[in-house]
Amino acid sequence: MKTFLRVASATLLISSSTAGLTGCSISSIGDVWIITDGGDLFDKAFNQQVLEGAQEFTDNFNKNRTIIGKFPGDEIWQSQKMRCRWIISRDNDVSTLQNNYNLAAFAGAKTIVLAGFHHLEALTPKIQNFYKALGIRFILVDAQLENPIDVASLTYSAEQSGFLAGLAGAIWLVANHEAYDSNGLKMSTFGGLPAQTIVSYMMGYYWGVYYFNNFRTNNDLLKMVNDLRPNTNPMSSSDFTSKYKISFDKIAKQFTGGFESGTKDSKSITSQLIDGNREDIVMPVAGAQTIDLLSTIKNSSINRNAKVIGVDVDQTKQYDYAKNTFLTSALKGIHASVSNWLWYAFNLNYDKSVVQPLNDASKYFDGTKPQVSLGKGYTGISDNDAINLIYQNLVSASYELLAQKVTAAFNILSNDLATNSSSSKWEDAWQTKIDDKELKYKPKF
Repeated sequence: MKTFLRVASATLLISSSTAGLTGCSISSIGDVWIITDGGDLFDKAFNQQVLEGAQEFTDNFNKNRTIIGKFPGDEIWQSQKMRCRWIISRDNDVSTLQNNYNLAAFAGAKTIVLAGFHHLEALTPKIQNFYKALGIRFILVDAQLENPIDVASLTYSAEQSGFLAGLAGAIWLVANHEAYDSNGLKMSTFGGLPAQTIVSYMMGYYWGVYYFNNFRTNNDLLKMVNDLRPNTNPMSSSDFTSKYKISFDKIAKQFTGGFESGTKDSKSITSQLIDGNREDIVMPVAGAQTIDLLSTIKNSSINRNAKVIGVDVDQTKQYDYAKNTFLTSALKGIHASVSNWLWYAFNLNYDKSVVQPLNDASKYFDGTKPQVSLGKGYTGISDNDAINLIYQNLVSASYELLAQKVTAAFNILSNDLATNSSSSKWEDAWQTKIDDKELKYKPKF
């Protein structure tokens, strides 16, 4: 507790003061610093996963200081401990973020972990070169730079998680169709900002529902439906193949324009989906606006049975009071990836509790190694009570292969949009390109 208070106090001091640090450099012993792009660091979600990954690295590093201190150039760790510190940015303005990089650097940062895609605009080539000259590396979480200069861009094949989550939701909905038949079976999603990292989840989710609707002859799907139904009332093969097709609803405005809860657009979209369209399952890729969706469901007079699929982390832990509303969550391995890449940042490899020097660590940061989205091992769905009986089947190799086919389609779309500078390109792609009639971007199931 004392350690936490000391770190929190240091963070408060640094966050509230910019004067006096630019004139002289505080001696660095190679600390790890986390800088958010807005929002709470202790959110039990994305930002906290970044923090916990960094803390895991720090703990394991300090347990191995005796060994690490014997490596050439690392002798200092015999007498010094690694520390993890942070700055909670008050907003995502470029000047705010760049100022916070400056503060962390002068306060002793060796590696700066940047949480969130708003850092993209702040990490200009000039900024990257400046910190490279200082010997500081960045790890950018959930965003990708085209030509990184000592920056590791961690992105995730979220479309794979979205696919598995959409498929899980579809199976659950048909297994429980009696409670939802009156308005048809309906699934939808919405996002905060129309960005690549958001749309990837939504695209995978779309194709998960599509796969369920169009591959009914797959007996494995019927088995999973019946695994979730009472043994006394299994669904017949003929009923399964001819009935209960799920409608996937796209609405005219599917992005709220941000991630803060309680906004006019967030309330409008959640109200439309729950009370207007009467969606049975919704996946919000919208940060704290998940709260608005949960509130709309709770207060609805006509659709209180609606269910939610979370993102990034197991959101039953984030919203324990509504855990029965969540079927599962589409996951990103944020914690594990941050911990692993921090070892690389210090030119080390950590595998099965064994630490070794990593002579070619620079390839993870200088762009010589393609920084592709992290798939297997960093994506998946949470094993919640609602889908527990079919969870192992869904994460098996056969469905992982289908999820990889979604990634292949998503990569084609991403490459086509790479040179498009329009601010609405991902919103347009969601509305027009992610559709089963657009064969070029359709997974080859």
